[in-house]
Amino acid sequence: GGAGYEDGSATQARFNSPTGISVQGNTIYVADSQNQAIRTVDFTTGQTSTLCGKPSTVGNTDGLFKVVLSNDPNVINPLQGLFSNPTRVVAHSSGWVVVTDTDNHRVRRLDLSTTTVRSITGWTSCKSGIYTATGFCWTAAQC
Repeated sequence: GGAGYEDGSATQARFNSPTGISVQGNTIYVADSQNQAIRTVDFTTGQTSTLCGKPSTVGNTDGLFKVVLSNDPNVINPLQGLFSNPTRVVAHSSGWVVVTDTDNHRVRRLDLSTTTVRSITGWTSCKSGIYTATGFCWTAAQC
């Protein structure tokens, strides 16, 4: 198959320049760089889903990346959680994923429990937060 974008089974799913992966439990996290998205693959079923980002939409917006509309809990919020060439991912057992958002010159953190994405370092202002000794931007509640 060729490059493209499609969620679905192992035989249906399509990617466009997947550049980084991380495995946590039964989930493979994929930086699908040219689709501007972070995707997941269920290791046991092969099912691919978009976790965050919107294909063919470049951006650098922090905020909620999934919203519940009607009865569908998997609707992606197209206005927030956007990337520009995400290239690497690292999943952590505590429920978050760190992403290098290459063309935005940022490191971003996806919190899977709150479905939010936040810039934690790089070319960004630290509004209503503080910088730690390592240079990461956190709100007071995160410190």
